[in-house]
Amino acid sequence: DVSDAARAVVAALERAPAGRVYNVVDDAPVELREYVAELVRLAHAPPPRTLPRWLVQPFAPFAATFLGRTRLPVSNARIRRELGWAPVFRTYRDALAAVRFPRPGALVPMGPAPVLPDQA
Repeated sequence: DVSDAARAVVAALERAPAGRVYNVVDDAPVELREYVAELVRLAHAPPPRTLPRWLVQPFAPFAATFLGRTRLPVSNARIRRELGWAPVFRTYRDALAAVRFPRPGALVPMGPAPVLPDQA
């Protein structure tokens, strides 16, 4: 939720010590694949195309790693404790469930579908 980020920035500017770093994240770690799968399901959209990881790795190693099975170990405990910040939605699933998606089959202008590396 964009308002979460805005509230975190305001809280940090008003109350955080100079140079302090905070993770502005929800309460549930998630892999990009899980997030995209839930987004696709709720939007009634086709799943993104995939490429074999071995094909992506030589040309885009960061993308192959990040878009693969990477889970970043981040926590919002510090910003909660020090600044009293908490996300509006506790998990990405809660946030996505609050989005109004168009009805299935509706024409929605979109860019090209992303290509994610598969795990092969």
